[in-house]
Amino acid sequence: MNYDAYEAEKSRQTVCNFCLFDTNALAALKSDLSLSLSPEALLLCRDHFRIWERRDPTVGDLRFINALASLWQDLPDTAVVDCPTFEASEDARVFADVTRKAESLSPAPHHLPFLMGVAGQYLSRCGMMPHHKNLRCGHPTELAALYGGNTPSLSLELDGTAAMLNAERTPSPFSAKAVCLLFPTGNVPFADEVAQFFASHRAMGLTPVVAPLDEGLFPHLLKLGGVSLNVSFFADYRPDVGAASLLPIGQNTVLFLAPEIALTQLFAERVPFVCCGMQNGTEWLQIYRNGELLLSLSARLLRALRPCRCVHPTVGTHNEKALARALRASNDTALGGITIAGGCEQALLSLIGEMAERGADLSHATATAALELPPMQNADAVISEAMPLVLDYHRILSELALPACHHRQIVRKDLSEPRLSVFVAAKQQTGRDADFAMKWHSAAAARDFAALRALLYPSI
Repeated sequence: MNYDAYEAEKSRQTVCNFCLFDTNALAALKSDLSLSLSPEALLLCRDHFRIWERRDPTVGDLRFINALASLWQDLPDTAVVDCPTFEASEDARVFADVTRKAESLSPAPHHLPFLMGVAGQYLSRCGMMPHHKNLRCGHPTELAALYGGNTPSLSLELDGTAAMLNAERTPSPFSAKAVCLLFPTGNVPFADEVAQFFASHRAMGLTPVVAPLDEGLFPHLLKLGGVSLNVSFFADYRPDVGAASLLPIGQNTVLFLAPEIALTQLFAERVPFVCCGMQNGTEWLQIYRNGELLLSLSARLLRALRPCRCVHPTVGTHNEKALARALRASNDTALGGITIAGGCEQALLSLIGEMAERGADLSHATATAALELPPMQNADAVISEAMPLVLDYHRILSELALPACHHRQIVRKDLSEPRLSVFVAAKQQTGRDADFAMKWHSAAAARDFAALRALLYPSI
């Protein structure tokens, strides 16, 4: 590979007197290095290096910070929904209900992850707790890792998302500090490889953390405290770009922690994994390559630079598009799921009605949902398209008093529009009367939620 020697050397250079820069000097530096960091973020960096690190950063430090901040822009919890406008008065009413409940629960920013959880949290506070606290959703690989190879009691997979009911994974009694990545072999679906890997190594104290997709490893490392990484194994590093070139590391893998004593056996078995670092017990992210320290930055600074921007979406008409639907049942539990775009009220009411007709007891039920989003560079447009899904989901949970938990948001580069996968688990019993379906369909078409509640909970 031919790298620009000048740029490689520039990446290692110290930005002399950075800690003394005024706003004009910071603006000139931003232009010179083609940084996208805001003036406020640059001031935060300047004050941090002056007060806490007492050094000037390198060009590579600033480029890494800039690249990480740009990556965060794609994540749904960095965009706060503020003063949306609505074409439909019913959407405005539902959003007012979301806001009222949210303000009574928490002062947290009103981003999509928080808004999705409002109805479930509010119902829990009112005493309507989830009946299936072990119901989780996500993409199949992360669920396989989350349950550590345990066979689920009931599972359901739709188009790219899945839900599982299972006992929670038993915490490891070992101190797991080695940071490892498990890679797919491509021979079978990666979720199957992950389940087999953790099942066959259950006694070794391995702790799955996350299965990163397009966001890669680094957004999740900051949750582990201080980490020292050795990136000598990865071909992604480019000297002319510096540590910023490493951000794709970890895409479509599984991040897990392992006790050092387990590494010898994993290496001996030739498992397709890399031990790429260790938790260092500090608040510092350090990156080494072939013995050279490429980067050493405070995790506190990196977390403080996580952007939080307000978006002002315009919520248009709902245009439901059903993409996938499935139902499963065991002896005592029913599990149903749908994937939709453009809104979910009609499809979700239809799913709940069919489950109830088949014998699901919705008075002992739990919902969860995975919101899949395209990258959020144009956050206003993405959230404008996602809000009909979030508002419909909130309305159904609230109107039917359906407990919910463990919501998930997933960013996928291959998506052109947001879509929502909703899963409902319920106690299975005998089926309903022959005329239940007709009554449910009629009430659902009229959006008569009082009648729907009476059909679901006849004894209340």
